[in-house]
Amino acid sequence: MMSAKLLSDEQVAQFLVDGYLVLKTDLNEDVHSAIDHRLREVTEQEFWHGNNVAARVPQLHEIVRCPTVHGAVTSLLGDGYLHHPHRAVHMNTPDQDPDLLLTDEMDAPPMGRGSTAGSGWHQDAQSPLARARHHLPRFLIGFYFPHHTPKTMGPTRLQAGSYWWPHPLRDVSGVVVPDDIPAGTFVLVHFDMVHAGFTNTSQQARFMVKFVFSRTRNPNQQASHIKDRPWRMPKSYRAEIVPDNALSFTWQWLSGQQPGRLTDGDLSALRGGDIQALLNATYAGHSIDALVEQLRRLKTPDGHLRHFLTDAKGHDIPRDDLTGYPRRWNERAVVMEPETYALAVQGEAAHPALIELLEADPWLQINALFALGESGCEESLPVVRQALHSPYQQVVRQAVEAIGMVGGDATQTLSEFSRLMTLERGQWRVPEVQRGWRAQDQIRLNIMFACVALLHTSTDTDGIEAVLTLGLLDQGYCAQVAVEGLRRIGSPAALEKALSYTADRSWDDTLLGRGKAY
Repeated sequence: MMSAKLLSDEQVAQFLVDGYLVLKTDLNEDVHSAIDHRLREVTEQEFWHGNNVAARVPQLHEIVRCPTVHGAVTSLLGDGYLHHPHRAVHMNTPDQDPDLLLTDEMDAPPMGRGSTAGSGWHQDAQSPLARARHHLPRFLIGFYFPHHTPKTMGPTRLQAGSYWWPHPLRDVSGVVVPDDIPAGTFVLVHFDMVHAGFTNTSQQARFMVKFVFSRTRNPNQQASHIKDRPWRMPKSYRAEIVPDNALSFTWQWLSGQQPGRLTDGDLSALRGGDIQALLNATYAGHSIDALVEQLRRLKTPDGHLRHFLTDAKGHDIPRDDLTGYPRRWNERAVVMEPETYALAVQGEAAHPALIELLEADPWLQINALFALGESGCEESLPVVRQALHSPYQQVVRQAVEAIGMVGGDATQTLSEFSRLMTLERGQWRVPEVQRGWRAQDQIRLNIMFACVALLHTSTDTDGIEAVLTLGLLDQGYCAQVAVEGLRRIGSPAALEKALSYTADRSWDDTLLGRGKAY
């Protein structure tokens, strides 16, 4: 079992306000130096390894398993969190224009040739395809800097507190640009933070490795790693937009407490342009009927369809047009309607209305499924299971997510998961994005995530193992999560399947390009 240095309550509070924490790993400088050397070596002599970089540079696993990083992630995501198989190396090469004028707030400053870090302000998309944006801490990003990174090397910039925002703001707020990042620094960030790279004006390429972590169960008081006390602002923070209602609610949720009485909210603020007012209204008390009525008025029967960018000839290309940041389905990241987040906050009282919304148009179904999962509605599992038969892949993806988030006994759903793992539907096999990923890929990966989450429930373990075994056939992301699920089951049969899969794919990591090819 990995040792863990848990966060203090003050650190958790600071994370909730700012959306990030700067951590120093427990390993000595030689480890970081070796990782940096190896990253540069394989980049120069081989090819871009993408998700395989941790297999190519195995010492990276020591970083995410060290007590400080493991403890911080455990404090925010709970015991049993999942290390997502996606990871990426961000390389920032020098751009030495002597006439370049830089400001910390600048959007999309120039980057050196061959850079793989984006410098435009953005919120990350999930990989391979989109998932819903969550205010609550369900997904985290880790930015690991293996070498000393002064500001001249273009460190990652953050907009403090921006994970609450539905989209990046034009008037940049609370920009954080580190002046100096020591080797071995690990910046733990809420997944939906607005961030960007920065121009490298030094003489050397900057490397940073990105990791992703996922929550597998809702918090409870017994398992919570923070104290049962009222919410208090941290002593220091950088965010300029501070939504008090949202912070108080999230603290109670994270500590496993039942939220207290919500203050009365302003329904009109949910459709206003003031982000702080919108967030405080979201985490307030409302008439459930009024929220549902406002949702139904949207009349967006095509909200589950995408708005595409077009090429020079006017033909659609598999990339979303996010002009104006519309709230609708896309393959970047799906921001639900503000009333949906507000309904999730209302808890059990909203469950009957949300279940009724599952009979509405696909976009409202997606919103209802999100809110049922977010609020942990176990009684909705039978009707959510019916959504797995939807002809719309977007609805199916959100239904699978809801089942994993609810946390109840989903034994009756496992046969549906098995069907979806082997279903070959032509429309679901068409690439959704330029990287080639298909809806079928994401449905199957969501099922694997749900199965790992269901291991914390009374769901039949043998049935979960059978579904995870099907995931091994899908390879890639899907199989990697399946292997971790089988490892957690821990039975001789499950461990044999996991070990056989990984042993068949082991490789000689001493080889290095043409210089040492065999």
